[in-house]
Amino acid sequence: MRRNIKLYLPATQVALAGLLLSLNLFRHSPLGKEPWEAPERLLCYGINAPASLLTSVLMKLGTVMMSARADYLLDLFVMYVLYLILVAALWYFVAIEISSTRTKGSGLTPLTRIRRLADLALIGGGVLLASVALMYSHIDAGFAHNTRNEMLFSFPCLLWGLGMAMFYGWDFYIALSAKTAKT
Repeated sequence: MRRNIKLYLPATQVALAGLLLSLNLFRHSPLGKEPWEAPERLLCYGINAPASLLTSVLMKLGTVMMSARADYLLDLFVMYVLYLILVAALWYFVAIEISSTRTKGSGLTPLTRIRRLADLALIGGGVLLASVALMYSHIDAGFAHNTRNEMLFSFPCLLWGLGMAMFYGWDFYIALSAKTAKT
């Protein structure tokens, strides 16, 4: 069963993300409503917070590099194709961590030659996600301040950030302890 989780978890999460994003397509605008007006999209972004953060960065870079004419196609590609690929990759890495046979620490970072640097990068990513969640929960989204919709994104994003920072912080501590025990 542990080997199958690497297939089933990403497939299930991509299907869930696809469903939540496709609900937004039934709205009146061509790409749907803005995220703060569509709670199902906010929930999807919260559940897949690391992929959502990376997608927003890629989208911002793409908008800067592309002409205004290509914005619609770029939005369509990034929001649906690339985002679902990143969701699958995110949950594949989560499945690797879950199915790891190690009892202590991460199953991924020891595979790299730069374990401590990888841990620090993932801790930084977790702190960034938690910061985004805290900042987003204080933004007035649109005309009406709708805290229920904001919480659909900010609370899962905060959980992802804190979870990543704590898990990889513990793994960093293990890596440092193992290094000092060898010397």
